[in-house]
Amino acid sequence: MDLKTAAEIADHVVTAAAVVIGGTWAYFRFVRGRTFKHRAELSSSLALTDSAGQRHFIVTVGLKNTGLSKLPLNKDMKAIRLFGAPRKDTGETGQATWKRIATYAFFDQHGWLEPQEEVQDDFLYVLPKTTEAGVPFTAYQVEAIVGSKPSAIRRKKTRWVSRTILVLPNTSLAEEATPIHHET
Repeated sequence: MDLKTAAEIADHVVTAAAVVIGGTWAYFRFVRGRTFKHRAELSSSLALTDSAGQRHFIVTVGLKNTGLSKLPLNKDMKAIRLFGAPRKDTGETGQATWKRIATYAFFDQHGWLEPQEEVQDDFLYVLPKTTEAGVPFTAYQVEAIVGSKPSAIRRKKTRWVSRTILVLPNTSLAEEATPIHHET
């Protein structure tokens, strides 16, 4: 075997090894890794005010794409749910029972978010002060839900939820209400 043939064989072996190593690296980096996984931060806040005998609920929802790729949003999974906790009878303890007041869509003008893009929507709602039975609400909760479209490779959907609870003070002044924020 001459030197030229040996050099060509060595060149083919090195090229094949480089392709295998590069393919393995790409597989673990992009397919198995989290480089292009859908990532986001969802936040919600609320404020309550009484005006002209009506209770107004101001909801702010923010979403930030913290990933490195475009985040396509699922148009059927962008909702705000508003809940109220009716006052319990005196002496009754335990977990609050939430009654759903309303569900609304939001981020209608956004089909996707670019990497590191942040958007915010604000809403104003008029809420009932009591249940249908006339029992006053002692707390309110807003739950924001956003979902992504399935990824092209894994066909897996991702969902983000943010909850904020606002407990009314013993006085009737809604401006003094204390919000409690919880994100999941």
